[in-house]
Amino acid sequence: MSVTQKLEGQALLRAAAIFLICLLLYLTGLRYVGSGDTQPSELLPISILQEHNLDLNEFRRDGQNSYYLIEHQGEYYSAYSPVAGLLNTMTFAAASLGGVNLHKNRKHLSLITSAVLAAGAVAFLFLILEELGVRPRWALSGTIMFAMGTTIWSVASRGLWQHG
Repeated sequence: MSVTQKLEGQALLRAAAIFLICLLLYLTGLRYVGSGDTQPSELLPISILQEHNLDLNEFRRDGQNSYYLIEHQGEYYSAYSPVAGLLNTMTFAAASLGGVNLHKNRKHLSLITSAVLAAGAVAFLFLILEELGVRPRWALSGTIMFAMGTTIWSVASRGLWQHG
């Protein structure tokens, strides 16, 4: 094993440790901060797993138009990008295999997904800084500032926003 490969392996181990620490930090308290903006990301996995489609027709209230839904050819879809909801589907699928009531627990499940995505972003930033040749101490300091001093912790890890 070359020195370069050994250093890259060590960077990956450090990034994995950062990911796990941030994930535990972000899941502390299990407080989900959602709104109507996060509803489609919470509901899309249920539609995919139970209805086998991407529309949200089953969640539309009769006679009421929710601002987060748009109509297209008689079907109702998220007014936002479906990416967060698609990423959320993995968590919901695992919970479904365990017999979890998806609709009742959608906020807790979405919190897990948002925390995983936020912790992944932090680990990815660390790897980028290492790849750019930033000294390990500074790479770690910058990563900690990003992880704990920005809205990655207070917002992105607490809800499945379309811009998270």
